[in-house]
Amino acid sequence: MSRLAERSRQLDHALKDAKTFNDYWTDLCQWLDNSDQLLDNGQISNNDPEKIKSQISKHKVCLVCPEGQIVFKYTHVGPN
Repeated sequence: MSRLAERSRQLDHALKDAKTFNDYWTDLCQWLDNSDQLLDNGQISNNDPEKIKSQISKHKVCLVCPEGQIVFKYTHVGPN
């Protein structure tokens, strides 16, 4: 019975990891879609340093690798 309990624990852990990965994957895809729309609309400019700083402050992306795991965090501040 202990092998069954151990396998069940491993499967629960794997399910939790899969859900976490899916959440981060969804956030990454949303960020990519939003970035693609901004590029298509010409709302991102690489000519004006002040505009670039403003855009960077609105969009924060962070990839964290604790213990070999990649975590994606995206925050969007403002209307765009």
